[in-house]
Amino acid sequence: MTDQNKPQLPQHWAQGWAHCAFTPEAPIAYGEGETVLLAEKDPTLLKLGKTLLENLNYRVLTAGSGARILAQCQLEQIDIIVFDVEIDYQVAEAEKTLAKIRQLHPATRILLSTAHDMALGLRCCPKVEGLPVLTKPFTVRSFSQSIRQGLGTNGE
Repeated sequence: MTDQNKPQLPQHWAQGWAHCAFTPEAPIAYGEGETVLLAEKDPTLLKLGKTLLENLNYRVLTAGSGARILAQCQLEQIDIIVFDVEIDYQVAEAEKTLAKIRQLHPATRILLSTAHDMALGLRCCPKVEGLPVLTKPFTVRSFSQSIRQGLGTNGE
């Protein structure tokens, strides 16, 4: 994708993300129309994440619960799931949802997201070990790069 064809983030976003060291010149990794399932319990973060991913050139589906994640996986071909490990307010519930996803669609790529120290959660829930983790808060750059890495591409 050439620079001319890449979707551009709104200029006012640079000001809103200033506290995260985001600048319009930072290397942002754009998608190529892949389908991302954004699974997040917080409705505000879900809406913000969806908008951001759409501006990064992804097709975005959303889910606010483990049950909705599984329903979306049944209906759609998904390239990567960005999965809030506390989607149902407990890491143990997320672990059950992850197991079902892996059973139904073992090739689906998963990127975990959390606002907490995953080292503590991994001791309690070893089934999430080995999956990539994106810790909140994150920058637009780190989010975009994590998605591309999760898809197995570097976004260049």
